[in-house]
Amino acid sequence: MRKRTLFLLFLLASPAAAQDSTITLWTREVVNSAKLREQRSIYVATPDGYRAGNNRYGVLVILDAEDRPQFNLAVANVAFLASRGAIPGLIVVGIPNGKDRTHDLTPAANGANTKNFPTAG
Repeated sequence: MRKRTLFLLFLLASPAAAQDSTITLWTREVVNSAKLREQRSIYVATPDGYRAGNNRYGVLVILDAEDRPQFNLAVANVAFLASRGAIPGLIVVGIPNGKDRTHDLTPAANGANTKNFPTAG
């Protein structure tokens, strides 16, 4: 009996019992961009109850989403605030940078800017 009790205590205290590896904060979607002639990833996190209903939700877009800890924190903060009624539930869309951040986040360069930002958007 004592060995069984020790085994149960060991099992309950193990990290495997304490962690749920099936939790996913967001999903990755791949979009084909004809304009950029490449595939781009976006990350999408939906609020609790999203799949079960027909409610409409606002969208929060997070740039620089390749910074996964920062994006995960944004998703968690939105979920936390929504669960407290501080904000409505939101769909959070993360947009990681492509190969060239300057190209992705700036308008096309002209005049003097062409020399300083040759790959601008």
